[in-house]
Amino acid sequence: MDVGKASAVRRKASAVGQKVSAVGRKVFAVGQKNSAVGRKVFAVGQKVSVVGQRL
Repeated sequence: MDVGKASAVRRKASAVGQKVSAVGRKVFAVGQKNSAVGRKVFAVGQKVSVVGQRL
């Protein structure tokens, strides 16, 4: 493969990567809202786990 083709492929990969990362940021923003809920569930899980270890 010549250098021109290689750089064209790299540019395409970079453009696709940027699109994926933009989607990732949106998912991350939604995830941050959900992560507050996730932390609460996690905290409850840890308490249950501690109780389970004592039994």
